Amino acid sequence: MVIGVLQFELLVPGAESLKDKRAVVRSVRDKLSRELRISIAEVGAHDNLSVAMMGAAIVAKDGPRAHELLDRTWNRLTELRDGQIGNVRREIIVPSREDLAEPVTGPDEGDIAAEMLAHFAHNDEHHAEDQTS
Repeated sequence: MVIGVLQFELLVPGAESLKDKRAVVRSVRDKLSRELRISIAEVGAHDNLSVAMMGAAIVAKDGPRAHELLDRTWNRLTELRDGQIGNVRREIIVPSREDLAEPVTGPDEGDIAAEMLAHFAHNDEHHAEDQTS
């Protein structure tokens, strides 16, 4: 598994209000998400009228596929009509085998049952104290 990340500035020079900016951000986000099937969101500069910090992420089976998807994303960004692209940062993340070696598990059913019993016993004690007062 490989994760590809593309962080970029979306410049919106004609925006006169946050509503104008959000319309451009929404348009770019929805278009890229729909066409390329990537995850994309505004991740910063929320109150700045002329700039939106955006982040796009993909998950691929290997490095070449991740690079291909990020290249396709970049190509679509260069074709934008609603905004312009400012600074861009591209990153490929490859989790190590050690990260995958130990399974992540939730609490044991016995632990949950014991915790629930302790909780109800505690509540019963307080309820009995309230009735004797």
